Amino acid sequence: PGMLLADVLYSAARAALAIDPADLRRQNEFDSAVQTARPRLAEQARETARLAAECIEHGHRLVQQLARPLASREAAGDLREQLKTLVLPGFVAGLAPATLVHLPRYLKAMERRLEKLPGRPDRDAQAMRTLAPLLAQWQARCRREEQTTGISPEMEAFRWQLEELRVSLFAQELKTPEPVSVKRLEKRWAEILGK
Repeated sequence: PGMLLADVLYSAARAALAIDPADLRRQNEFDSAVQTARPRLAEQARETARLAAECIEHGHRLVQQLARPLASREAAGDLREQLKTLVLPGFVAGLAPATLVHLPRYLKAMERRLEKLPGRPDRDAQAMRTLAPLLAQWQARCRREEQTTGISPEMEAFRWQLEELRVSLFAQELKTPEPVSVKRLEKRWAEILGK
């Protein structure tokens, strides 16, 4: 709990600053940013704590649901892997505040997928086949980058586009902030590879 509180405060401070602390080069820039952020900090800490609690609650429910036998072993395995990458120790501090805001929706989409699975295992399998090539390519490239240069900002951004694609494929009713499709992501992937 103490670690989570520290993470919530750290994330809230980042959000209230509205600028990456790494971009503050001079002491006077930092002091000015802190003065601007201070009035927003308490409210931001409350909102970050609410988000963290919501994510942990969804995560706990998903762990319980995924412990039961499901209509599709493949879907269960995919969901377990996905959950491990979303709600993990340090996730509140590790995610950019702008990304943390979307996390409850990604977790809700997982719950919706589980609700639909018994009645539509074929549709779920088709959606997984649609997603699989992009996901596999991204994972392979990430493994290479981790061993060499570290994960690039483009790859990090693409990761969240994949999460949006999952929402679109498995829980369309939850909506995505901007249009997302396999075609759009394939085009973006080709641009990343072409750099």
